[in-house]
Amino acid sequence: SSAALRLILWDQAINMANDHPILGVGAGHFSVAFGTTYRPAGESTTSLPWQNAHSIYFMILAELGYPGLLMLLLFIITNLVTNNRHIRACHKLDPAIQLTHRRLLISADSCLIAFAITGTFLSGIYYPHFYIVAGVITANVLIFQRMIATMDEKITHGNDQATTELPVKSG
Repeated sequence: SSAALRLILWDQAINMANDHPILGVGAGHFSVAFGTTYRPAGESTTSLPWQNAHSIYFMILAELGYPGLLMLLLFIITNLVTNNRHIRACHKLDPAIQLTHRRLLISADSCLIAFAITGTFLSGIYYPHFYIVAGVITANVLIFQRMIATMDEKITHGNDQATTELPVKSG
């Protein structure tokens, strides 16, 4: 019955998005729209009470429209691509910090992938976890870029010009 209910909710989410393709029904309004307008014919409030979408993707689609879903997918993909680019570039770092940096990036990647997969069946898109992981990825990328810039500056100007000392391999 849980799977059948999700299919009904997801079908109605698509109907909401088709009726309101640009802005959706409004953030946080899936259950209101479902309960008042999109409940399947013949279903009463007692047989099928107001529901949430039970999927971050269908919830965003219904509440924020097609542009909202596109932004969510771009958010996930951009973070994964950026993170994986830096995972592959970890070999440029000093071996003393390379493993720690790589592990942090892989952990953040794992969290993002786990949230993206489990989000298919959960409506937790407005919880902060997803955005905290993206913040960790962004902070790590900025730290990585600073380390590489410091390393490049030392190579270009020689080691006699002191900048912030970070443990990186030289050229």
